[in-house]
Amino acid sequence: MKDHAAKVAQLRQYLKLNNKRYTIERDRMLEAIDAMPERFTLLGLIDLARSRGYVYAASTLYRNFFAFVEAGLVNELRGVNGKIEYERNDEDCCYLHCIGCGSILKRPLPEQKTAMWEDEEFTPVTKQLHLRGYCPDCHKKLQIKKESRIK
Repeated sequence: MKDHAAKVAQLRQYLKLNNKRYTIERDRMLEAIDAMPERFTLLGLIDLARSRGYVYAASTLYRNFFAFVEAGLVNELRGVNGKIEYERNDEDCCYLHCIGCGSILKRPLPEQKTAMWEDEEFTPVTKQLHLRGYCPDCHKKLQIKKESRIK
């Protein structure tokens, strides 16, 4: 898990490249994000930020929140039912989205023998893998044959 100083440095780097300033409101938003449970909604974040006095106007949070997503500090998870949830990006991971029931399972990202970005001189700030398919329960309900799976 990244410490607060590392997250601040990552956010500052993103903001500098995009000609934006690091403000007290953004610092307090980062504190609110760190205080959220593992998976949260934007409305839950607004409620917590207001209750702790971090941010008073919801519009401030809405305007600034996506900088945290773009900077790689927060992951956006879109469910099959249209619900959007967020998670702190504390580790590289793999998300398994069930298109049957809408569940999202989080697993460690498998180690890769060769990093595809090294040849491109690309510096990733986050690594995620999103797979859509059927969880074991939906798999049983639908009686999907092993031959029909993508390998």
